[in-house]
Amino acid sequence: MVEKIVLETNESLLLLISISVLIFIAVNSARFRQIRHSKILIRSFIIFLVGWFFTVLEGFLWPTFLNLMEHICYLAGTVFLTIWCWKISAPKSLSTNSIGKDKRKDYEEIT
Repeated sequence: MVEKIVLETNESLLLLISISVLIFIAVNSARFRQIRHSKILIRSFIIFLVGWFFTVLEGFLWPTFLNLMEHICYLAGTVFLTIWCWKISAPKSLSTNSIGKDKRKDYEEIT
């Protein structure tokens, strides 16, 4: 039985645009490092990019397996993006002071 090759235009276009964005991030990596916790954000994007790659690739081979891998990538990318949002929303003043003492503990004792 020969499987039909399914290539969705919107999925291919999304992959091409996201590869362009990855190149833009690589070229401007010094500027992206200025973003708080940028490594987590970039990892999230790369995981999503792998998921989009699996989306296109599943039209050619192993559709069930690559569909599973695609959704695992979406889950992992969402977890990393959520962690990044949580980390950047935490105020710097409550994380640590200049000598490394944990101010959150002091703050919790007061409240």
